[in-house]
Amino acid sequence: MNFGKIDKFVLIGGGTLINYFASQLKIQGLNCITIVSTRHANEKIENDKTLETLLKKNSNFNKLDDLNSKTILKIIDSTENNLFISFDSPWIFSNDLIKNIFKNKLINSHSTRLPFDKGGGGFSWRILNYDKFGICLLHMINNNKIDQGEILMYEEFLFPHHLKKPIDFQKFQIEKEKIFLNKFLNEIIKNKNFNLINQPSYLSTYMPRLSSVDNGWIDWNIDIIELFAFICAFDDPYVGSSTLLNGKLVRIKSVNFTKAEKEFHPYEYGLVFRKTDKWIVVACKSGCLIIEEVIDTRGNNIINKIKTGDRFITPYKKLDAAKKRYFYTPKGKKKS
Repeated sequence: MNFGKIDKFVLIGGGTLINYFASQLKIQGLNCITIVSTRHANEKIENDKTLETLLKKNSNFNKLDDLNSKTILKIIDSTENNLFISFDSPWIFSNDLIKNIFKNKLINSHSTRLPFDKGGGGFSWRILNYDKFGICLLHMINNNKIDQGEILMYEEFLFPHHLKKPIDFQKFQIEKEKIFLNKFLNEIIKNKNFNLINQPSYLSTYMPRLSSVDNGWIDWNIDIIELFAFICAFDDPYVGSSTLLNGKLVRIKSVNFTKAEKEFHPYEYGLVFRKTDKWIVVACKSGCLIIEEVIDTRGNNIINKIKTGDRFITPYKKLDAAKKRYFYTPKGKKKS
């Protein structure tokens, strides 16, 4: 695969990497157009600045909620000599756009070992599955099916064992991605020929996007290892895992676990049986959960207000509702 002469780089999507790549293109003196959705434009990316603010400095910035041929043509002016790269795009590209506007020069940046873990949900699914394999990957988008298309370039790595929260994984991934994207840009500037690799469909898996508020309800009856992974999966930068304490909604963050206690009866699961000024210890199946942050609806850590004998409870109706799938549009989570 050779992309030939490139007059314009058109970056579509959101997140830290779209701004980073735009900044590298600016340093190289290359023409860069960015197209983002409203929800991505308002994200705080760097030094409390929104993605929109940063991209306006690094590119020809455009904010859209509807991506169609007419709008794209108006932005890019010509369909010739362009390279399109998607970073966390909220849009599923139509076959018409891919063929007639993008001229089959549309690349997607993806951070899983395709064809494994297509779709959304980010690092939360991978934390749930104790997945420490990392990858930086670029693949072609040649139809409107999610995360399909030949792999253009990739580089594998391992996540360190100490990483626990999604934000820890994200930060580590981003630093790897920056190095990887610079290598890719250098290869493009050199007009390199890329050897495309097919994705074997029989290995394909797909995971949907998650909503921390809706999907992150804690089941206090599951094994301590799974419980620990579940709470970590919805930790920073997300709101945390939800449960009730004394009948009031709280969200739990910053957890660890130990098996250095007695076996607890199922009736004891969720009970706070020990506390210090900095953490509480909760009885669970096959071990104990150590919690440092219990956040109330005002955003305050109420760890010091919790007493031994208090119990965390999640009603069954909340656990059933937490299995519901939620969909996202360019404007945000789709209303039910």
